[in-house]
Amino acid sequence: MRLINTKTLQLTEFMGDVNVPPYAILSHTWEDQEITFHDFTRLSHAELFTKKPHGFAKVVTTCRLALERDNLDWAWVDTCCIDKSSSAELTEAINSMFTWYSKSTICYVYLSDFHPHPTALSDHPPSSTNKTDDPVLTHLSQCKWFSRGWTLQELIAPQRITFFTSSWHPLGTKLSLSTHLSSITKISQPILLYTQSLSSISVAQRMSWASSRRTTRPEDTAYSLLGLFSVHMPLLYGEGGTQAFIRLQEEIIKETNDLSLFAWKIPPSLAEQPDTSRYWGVLSPAPAYFASSHDIELWGDPMHNSECVWTSRGLKITPVAGGGLSFGARPTYLLNLQCHRKDKIGHLWILLEQHGCDVYVRVEAHLIREDRGIFTHRSRVIYIKKIVTEGNVKSLKESHKYAVDFTSVIATMKTVNMGLYLDDRILDQEGYWDHQRSLWLMQGGRNGRSILRFGPRAVTGSGNLEVWVGCDVY
Repeated sequence: MRLINTKTLQLTEFMGDVNVPPYAILSHTWEDQEITFHDFTRLSHAELFTKKPHGFAKVVTTCRLALERDNLDWAWVDTCCIDKSSSAELTEAINSMFTWYSKSTICYVYLSDFHPHPTALSDHPPSSTNKTDDPVLTHLSQCKWFSRGWTLQELIAPQRITFFTSSWHPLGTKLSLSTHLSSITKISQPILLYTQSLSSISVAQRMSWASSRRTTRPEDTAYSLLGLFSVHMPLLYGEGGTQAFIRLQEEIIKETNDLSLFAWKIPPSLAEQPDTSRYWGVLSPAPAYFASSHDIELWGDPMHNSECVWTSRGLKITPVAGGGLSFGARPTYLLNLQCHRKDKIGHLWILLEQHGCDVYVRVEAHLIREDRGIFTHRSRVIYIKKIVTEGNVKSLKESHKYAVDFTSVIATMKTVNMGLYLDDRILDQEGYWDHQRSLWLMQGGRNGRSILRFGPRAVTGSGNLEVWVGCDVY
């Protein structure tokens, strides 16, 4: 970690966490004339002031504040303390960023577009309450700092923050402004003030904090969230924002069984388009799909939830008691996400459709069902496709083309008035049986034979009558 000496404005590198001295850290939005690492190490201070006056003034003022206000000899500014020409160093820095902000003595937030009238702050000091007519705080909510992806972790990680206007006039602290900061960001005050652990917040709710934020490079939409979920991964600029976000979710599920990760919905505008696919993977394409997840809470410790593991067949879910699948409106199944909305007791469920031996995809992704009284019908291992590409859609539409349809057989058993019902629990290859469609699925199946048993559900006039139907798959 490189730090700037606040007295000499020289860079010094510190190896190992134990050797890093106390330091101030800057949070800001990038603009023209930012000082890079190569600028700072190759140009004199006079040249920097001449060529990039605004960027150099930002670095100098940060160091001055650290030395004079907080008696700190060291400061960190991302523009000039990271050699971004080195991919290895950039990867290490981004994976360490949340830690660096959390370990800082003080964080200075510079709001370059906060331009109050010279007398505004003295005549109308920021209120500590959430007053909608507060002129200073109304302007605060419009600052672009609250819409940028990287500044989310820079708000949450530091324990101490002081906000400054465009003229470097102190506006308030994270403590004094916590009510309004919570209103702007939808992040609860206990999280902002370090009285509640970040890990106690559902993954879905943490994702919702980033749902309206933007980054210049699409991949940074995912990379800027690494610290919020305590995960690490290599940076692959050029992979695209969607693929980077998919990789982030893969890393998250390796660390937790918090199924709220799947509590996302496609935006209404997308759901209403006629060419929107019916089929979706279990992972979200972007943080924006979590916009309505800000009130999702966990039922308990995720370690007791159904186990999730990535495999070549998709996400493998091994259900625990109360987990697994339930029957939704035909032809869908419901997956219990083992979470709920704040102040409500109904579990959240997403809709799935079966397309092979224990293989499912998400459907009707504009819906998350909320229900308390759904009984789990299938407590067996299932696989859910991670993503659905355009190439997958055709095969999914044809996945039932060669299925054996038992709809008429089951209907006959009901109409002969023998009191016989299908008992599909005794199938020797149960994973191929789609209960909701009454189909024996052959897509991806192996050769073999299975038996469907029809018998009395309870004591009826049919006595011990049973009907067995064989099904060959070859």
